[in-house]
Amino acid sequence: MMFTAAMVALWLPPASAAPPRVLHDALVRAGPEAVVHRFESGSSARYFSVVRVGGAKNWPTRETFVFARRASPTHVGGNEHEWVSFWRDCDATLRGTEKQASGCFASSQNLTNVRSPRETNWAHNTALLWDAGTVYALGGRDNPTHHRVRDGAYSRTYETPSRLDAAARASAPSTRRLPPPEDLRGTPALRGAHAGCVEKRPQFAPNCEFDGRFSLAKLGSTYHLFARANLVGEKGARGHFGGRFVQSAASTTSPRGPFGAFSVVDVPGFRAPFARALNVYFAAVTSNPADPDNSLVALFPLRDEGLAILGLGVSCDGKRFSRLAVLANTTDAGDFRTADHPADGVLVDDTSQTALFFVHRNVPSIGNVTGPSALTRIPITLSSLRAFTRSHLPAGCPRRP
Repeated sequence: MMFTAAMVALWLPPASAAPPRVLHDALVRAGPEAVVHRFESGSSARYFSVVRVGGAKNWPTRETFVFARRASPTHVGGNEHEWVSFWRDCDATLRGTEKQASGCFASSQNLTNVRSPRETNWAHNTALLWDAGTVYALGGRDNPTHHRVRDGAYSRTYETPSRLDAAARASAPSTRRLPPPEDLRGTPALRGAHAGCVEKRPQFAPNCEFDGRFSLAKLGSTYHLFARANLVGEKGARGHFGGRFVQSAASTTSPRGPFGAFSVVDVPGFRAPFARALNVYFAAVTSNPADPDNSLVALFPLRDEGLAILGLGVSCDGKRFSRLAVLANTTDAGDFRTADHPADGVLVDDTSQTALFFVHRNVPSIGNVTGPSALTRIPITLSSLRAFTRSHLPAGCPRRP
């Protein structure tokens, strides 16, 4: 009997379809995306972090801070003046508390002195983490060949509200230029030659510059640090490198380190070989509010051919992440960047049982973005985030019932 190709095909099991690169309907919104605050035209604020503090003996008052990096002038010749600002007296939705009825964005304070070159370097990529009654902050680039004060990432701590207030007073716009702060001299927490660090741009390689923002997250007793990995070493036709991605290192000691070796994070659908067009600008990572002490949740501003999203992934080790769910769509801002960024940090509204993620729409001074920006709030039901976590944690991760 002669067998035709069609007859053989009938007997073969159907080829399984490739899994989607991203998941579009995995998260359930508890309401529409809402504007929290519209910034004035010309505002340079970006790289937002939302930090909930308090409930500790040395810091009893519970309050929510919003931190951001500012610059003036913005990115002029690579020698921009940058500083960290913060807003306080916010509630879980970033509206004002009774103490600040006009809204928590009514006035801001500076955390760093714009007249200090070392503080300018530290402010460029600062990550913040509340842990055990202290606000930890880590920032700084490593590029001593071109900029003497860019000699690594330094860690700073704010153990009490008065310590934070003192930093704000020393950093007021009217304050004269001060001597280099003691905590930004000496031995940095991280250098560009750190083990495993990936930097392929020839003007920096093999040492990392840490040009993208950091993120710090705690899982159990381990602290995870996330940094920029530049995976492409040659410029394209338009003079851009592209190939931005994320690498992580861990410390079992402290948010200040010492940190183990870096490794490039694994995200299904976006693995090696890495192309110039694939760019994850940074990762904003925090403890998963739907699965605390067991997993992390990360937001990735991701740009690839035909794709521009703010993707959400979960991980139990800070190295292997789940397939990404789409938290929000964004647009191409040019130079392989997205026009919008996620804020670092997530808040929980206990009343509505929602996880509140925050997005900076229309990020200034990035690619071809123009016009004023806004900080928005996206409420995701904790039940859908919990279900996504249980279903999509990488193999080998413990799953809570």
